[in-house]
Amino acid sequence: MWPWQQPRPFARFLTGLDLLLPYTDTIYTFCWIPGLVCALFGHYWVVGPLTVLVLPLTLLTNG
Repeated sequence: MWPWQQPRPFARFLTGLDLLLPYTDTIYTFCWIPGLVCALFGHYWVVGPLTVLVLPLTLLTNG
């Protein structure tokens, strides 16, 4: 019996997704985190006020 292998189109999709991950990490680091800091000071340009309100609950749940 042959071992199970992923279908080719799905494997190509995952490879393409892996190529995009460094760019999404860069956007997260340079846009979302500074946007969060700005939101804590009342400037909601990137992150909305609801995100700032949910953060303590998220930290409590994950901690």
